[in-house]
Amino acid sequence: MPAQQTDGPSAPPVPPAAPGVRHSAPVPRLPGANGARPSASVPPLPGADGVRHSTPVPPLPGRAPRTPAPLPPIPGRDAPAAEPPPPTRAERRAAMSPLRRGLGRVVVVLTVLVALVGGYYVGLYFAVDRSVQRVAALTPDAPEVLAPQLQEGTETYLVVGTGVPGASGPASVSPLLVHVSADRERAVLVSMPPTALVDTPECRGSDGEVRDPTTGSLADALLRGGPSCLVRAVQQLSGLRVDHYLGVDLAGLPGMVDALGGVEVCLAAPLDATVSGLALDAGTSDLSGDDVTGLLTAGTAGPDLTGVAVAEREQLVLTSTLRSALSVGHLVDPVASTTFLTRAADAFTLDEDTSLADVRALATTLGDLPADAVARTGVPVTELGYVPVGSDTAHVLLDGDAARLVFDAVIKDSRLPEPAAPAVDPAADPAAAAAAGTVAAAPAACS
Repeated sequence: MPAQQTDGPSAPPVPPAAPGVRHSAPVPRLPGANGARPSASVPPLPGADGVRHSTPVPPLPGRAPRTPAPLPPIPGRDAPAAEPPPPTRAERRAAMSPLRRGLGRVVVVLTVLVALVGGYYVGLYFAVDRSVQRVAALTPDAPEVLAPQLQEGTETYLVVGTGVPGASGPASVSPLLVHVSADRERAVLVSMPPTALVDTPECRGSDGEVRDPTTGSLADALLRGGPSCLVRAVQQLSGLRVDHYLGVDLAGLPGMVDALGGVEVCLAAPLDATVSGLALDAGTSDLSGDDVTGLLTAGTAGPDLTGVAVAEREQLVLTSTLRSALSVGHLVDPVASTTFLTRAADAFTLDEDTSLADVRALATTLGDLPADAVARTGVPVTELGYVPVGSDTAHVLLDGDAARLVFDAVIKDSRLPEPAAPAVDPAADPAAAAAAGTVAAAPAACS
């Protein structure tokens, strides 16, 4: 086939085909492309000879030139600079001065000791708390509780001392009602005569049997019925809801005091032998276990028929003992703390819902409140030595109207009424009246 004439450059010759390879035929020209000539190169712009590029634009006056940001690394090519490895523990210790290394060792040793001591006390506390005798004593929803809505947030403890030195039968029981306000800013202590005639509602005795309602001495409710019956009798008398029951074997209180190496008490006035078996001067006195036994024993004036005197002295010694046990000096002494807690576990009886922490809270509250924030009184009485028909035991008759005024004021405002009802008739029981007044004023002398 003859070659076509073109005005442009001829196509390069086609190389000979390899064996078995067939080349396609030449591509025909586009229609109308006959005689086309390729365009010539674009001539330079007029006056473009010797072109000079402009210099960089200077920065505006008053503005610093902007430094261009660094170019980001190219993915897959640029690797970040390797950071130096952190110093080893040996290198850090080598860089420390000898003084710092010594202080570090001291801190480590102290931390270990604190952890060990803390763990020991926590374990000891829980062990002792579990070993305390517990009884089913509380009935907070009983019908004799008055105005429960007014008692929300308050705490009422029934502290009962048993085994009063030198006494037997009902006189060996010392009930004390402690009421703490909801804001923990006030407290009222009411001593109750153990031989007072009271009505005890139906209750479940310590033997599990239900006891019918009865009238008898307050101490008999405990001695014949048990803690639950005593709580019901106190609630029936006062209308207060008893939240905690704490029984204290007073025979074990001297051992608790000796475990602490003695306790410190303070009296505002002298305590002579007519009131107590231990005569004390006004001010601060250090008591041993034997001294505590003498302090709780009645003096030469005779038995404390109203129970006010021994109840106040019992509260004074018990609060001082618990506060001393919680002091820093005794907390860091494992031997004294262990001995004290062990003896306390033997001497205390708690209800099922009360722990040693609640007992500690009571002691702390009474110890921290100022003297004018703690009010003390006894249940007003009208007659001492009353012997009911068919009985040969002398009892105390309470003034029902005056007692109601006292307890209503406590329920309403956690205060005593103004003026406070007399706790004891001084003419009827001068020893008890003197003792009650002396102990009640004791915190003022120590503040």
